[in-house]
Amino acid sequence: MTARASSAEKPLTVLLYVLGAGAFVLGLYARFRGLGGASMAPDEYYIARSVDNVLAFGIPAFECGGLYTRGLALQYLSAALRSAGITPELSARSIAAVSSLLALPAVYLLGRRVHGRAVALAAVAILAVSVWEVEMARFGRMYAPFQAVFLWYLVFFVRYTVDHDQRALWPMLILTILGALTWEGSVFLALANLLAPFLIHPSGNFSRRDVLYLVGSTVLLALVYVFVTADFRLSGTGQEFPAGFDVEEASVPRTGEPVPLWSTLSAHPLWIVLGIVPAALAAASLRWIWSRRDRWPLALGLAAAVVLALAHQLAATAAILVILLVMESVRWPELFSRASLPFWIAIAASTLFWVAYGLATSDWYTQAGTLWLGNNKLVLLAYEFVRMPDLLLQVVRPWSGAAPFFAGLLALLVAVCFFQLTLKDRGLSPARALLLVLVSMLFVVGVSNPPRQETRYIFFLYPVALLLAITAVVRVAEWLGARARWSAAAATAGALAVISVYTLTEDFRPRHLVNIDSAEVNLRQGLSSRLESHLVSRSDLRGAARWLRVHAVQGRDLVVNAVPGVDYYFRPFNYTYIDESDQRFAAYACEHGTVERWGNLPLLHSMDVLGSRMDASGRTFLVVSARNTDRFTSKLASRNPRVVWSAPDGEIDIVMFTSGTPARNAPSEALPANPHEHPPASHAQGGAAHHGIPNARRKA
Repeated sequence: MTARASSAEKPLTVLLYVLGAGAFVLGLYARFRGLGGASMAPDEYYIARSVDNVLAFGIPAFECGGLYTRGLALQYLSAALRSAGITPELSARSIAAVSSLLALPAVYLLGRRVHGRAVALAAVAILAVSVWEVEMARFGRMYAPFQAVFLWYLVFFVRYTVDHDQRALWPMLILTILGALTWEGSVFLALANLLAPFLIHPSGNFSRRDVLYLVGSTVLLALVYVFVTADFRLSGTGQEFPAGFDVEEASVPRTGEPVPLWSTLSAHPLWIVLGIVPAALAAASLRWIWSRRDRWPLALGLAAAVVLALAHQLAATAAILVILLVMESVRWPELFSRASLPFWIAIAASTLFWVAYGLATSDWYTQAGTLWLGNNKLVLLAYEFVRMPDLLLQVVRPWSGAAPFFAGLLALLVAVCFFQLTLKDRGLSPARALLLVLVSMLFVVGVSNPPRQETRYIFFLYPVALLLAITAVVRVAEWLGARARWSAAAATAGALAVISVYTLTEDFRPRHLVNIDSAEVNLRQGLSSRLESHLVSRSDLRGAARWLRVHAVQGRDLVVNAVPGVDYYFRPFNYTYIDESDQRFAAYACEHGTVERWGNLPLLHSMDVLGSRMDASGRTFLVVSARNTDRFTSKLASRNPRVVWSAPDGEIDIVMFTSGTPARNAPSEALPANPHEHPPASHAQGGAAHHGIPNARRKA
């Protein structure tokens, strides 16, 4: 059996290398094929326009004041490429694509450290052809560059913590600063710095050097946080809005926030009295917790877990226990020993109290506004126990809509890896270090408040989760192989099994990769809205600009833009439109609400003002997101609206309005009878010139 296992190892290894090489070639093709061909995605516009400002002023300053400091490293690199004659689309996307390639060596090094060559090769092969990785590599924003920075940071993080290599500290700090200049998610890197001493000394027995390290890392975290959260767009300009505009009302979320159970407790005196019981049991559990004071991180974590359970935040309690187990501050036998019984009784009593309170009362329920969960009382009550960290909203919801099978499989295997490490292994290892970073970062994501719930916000963690998932499978394969005396080939067989299963998931789409530069793929035709968000939405901005270039008569027709990016391909827009009720208005308006900040175009902010401008012109063309077409046409119905062009993917409409005297309404040329009809082929390259002013449906 051993001889057969050894003879099987070589062909399996060769097969793994062949698959890895083939995946790399396909991934290389998919990352760079027609990279600059597609129109800008909405979010790509902001980088392109800010790079215009860098080229004009030397700094990313708006003409009407303020700075755009997001992705500074990407902006200046893109400006350098633009200076060499590379197009705006290609300059930013090429940086993202190269960053995606630079991440692969870091993944290989981490995989080798975590569990050997088989894990490393399988991870690189999967990431090379991952549709998500490829699409983000073709997205001219900060996500792929930051992922590369993060992964190389982890290479040195493992060397610093596991190998005790002090030379790795400086690369960690440099990459933290570079991360701050790449994406605001660099806060995660600054937080990861704080984990290192606790990994090395889980008991909290820190040396003077460790204390100085923690102080310095805390200062760096504070500086990074201030920098990435400051909105310099409004600096030096003042908050200027049109008369009668209510800033506070415009910033109120459109969907209600759920009301925590504890916030309504004061209205129920009887339940306050009953709450003395779980509070007393929580106090009683402190005796066992105090007995662990020689390991103060453990004692502090257990105390926090009890307090959070008393506030019905069971997800936070579980998160603390998971972190303590991964750090090896505590092990399973101690956590569930007889002595720990008061701790678990306190948590159980708090849980029972809040379940009973939630079922018996209704004021918290009637105020709840979690519309995405529905209105079922039991569902909302269960949600109250997992709101912090809110992984359900920030991670599970977007992933379950975009790639449920792949996400579920990944989560399951990471959980298996967690139990493998905490039940069986002892001591600090690269896998334990990566697992601590992963779970800590996910919990931080759960307590954050991003503008939207999208998968892109945890994109940088994807390779880490994949490495740990592959490790879990390979370890199981090795265990099975050892029992069958096939251990020599078990790791490679496990890696090949992972690749085989991966090909069945939503993230593997060979046809998508082969046709990566086709209109069908670029315009996301046939995809659901959630999957489109997962892959970055795009539309035919150039097509809208070409149509306007053929049919809009400059100096006579009024042309208004309400879609981000179209104005980068069509210069003669008269106005940008952002409704004053839109939450973006406060950040986009300047000069007392008369100028749109990004492109310095005159700004219209209400339907009434737009209508008055239409009445002064015989014919108006309004470029609008298709989801808002009905709102504009119904509000401005008296001006004879007609959709004269629609994007192939149905995302953009051009609506023509006619008003004024018949003489002024006389068209100079016939308009297409079919809204989807495009101008003649001779105009197909008319969008090559790049000019810009946006108004975005997404926050920049």
